[in-house]
Amino acid sequence: MSARIPSKMGVVLPARLRSRCRMRAGEQVLLASLIEHDLLVVYPQHVLHAMVTGFHASLLRSRDPQGG
Repeated sequence: MSARIPSKMGVVLPARLRSRCRMRAGEQVLLASLIEHDLLVVYPQHVLHAMVTGFHASLLRSRDPQGG
């Protein structure tokens, strides 16, 4: 199955789903497909921020010779 989203339109997510994911109407998100699991994952900005911040912190910790 394939679909095209016109450049001036977006994907409509139900209010209940947005609320559960702490997303606001109109918020930009990252859509990622996990083809092997037949899933479409929606990453809100606050989740991406936490993921990137945590990843960079783990890199810094792994480079710390004191281990801490």
